[in-house]
Amino acid sequence: MRVLSSDPKSRVVSLLEEVWGSLADLGETLVDADWGRSTDCPGWEVKDNYSHVIGTERMLMGESAPAAAEPYGAHVKNPIGAANEAWIAARRGASGPDILVELREVTSERLEMLRGMTADDLARVGWSPIGQVPYFTFMEVRAFDCWAHEQDVRRATCRPGHLNGPVAELSVDRVIDAMPYVLGKLVAPPDGTSVTWEVTGPVVREVTAVVEDGRAHLLLRPGEAPVATSPPVGRSPSQVEAAARITCDTEVFCCLGLGRGEPLGYLEAGRVHITGDEELGRRVVTSMGFMI
Repeated sequence: MRVLSSDPKSRVVSLLEEVWGSLADLGETLVDADWGRSTDCPGWEVKDNYSHVIGTERMLMGESAPAAAEPYGAHVKNPIGAANEAWIAARRGASGPDILVELREVTSERLEMLRGMTADDLARVGWSPIGQVPYFTFMEVRAFDCWAHEQDVRRATCRPGHLNGPVAELSVDRVIDAMPYVLGKLVAPPDGTSVTWEVTGPVVREVTAVVEDGRAHLLLRPGEAPVATSPPVGRSPSQVEAAARITCDTEVFCCLGLGRGEPLGYLEAGRVHITGDEELGRRVVTSMGFMI
């Protein structure tokens, strides 16, 4: 397994190079009919997912967005969604292969930009979809977002893959980061309630969150640092009897967090298993979709 550098520049360049290369290589396998297939990303076809990646990177290169593509479909819920749609609409007439050429060109330029940035550039705090964060954190979010759309394309075209490695691990941990919010804010059970998520692989994780003083926190695993970036309570899951345990594989865990597919459908298909408090577990599973 490749180990990522602790240096922010090397880390984000490596993550983005991996995911953009995987997305481009996937595109080379697609046939004409694949580009128009609907995906689990609401309102988007396969080609739209690629156009979204291109548009966002062009925005980060300083290019102005195309004219607004109103009226928007029902899948557009907020200003970020509207901005995404403008870049996509501008490419609706392009062929899949043309989109792929543009993706390779744009991502190559973006990697060169990132390689040329200083430590101060990467540490500078500014806007991102998750709030004001250092630029290198924003770029990790970009890797997560691009991987999510790569997986949308893979499911739509029956080409599974890229479910392990550094970007997949980053993505699973980003979803884990949101689970305290899901449990404490969206489900909001009484203080003392805890839930364990077991991700069986290819990326393997086991984390527990507990509600204390109306807020949920991740707990440390025995002898290990937290797998996600949320501040944990200084106890291990072995000290807490989880009210419910939710078990699923890497793909389903991320689909639930990203709001892809129907949560109850995964349960009915046996791809998610709940032990302990069934009612609590179902409430958590159906509330896990946190992405904007």
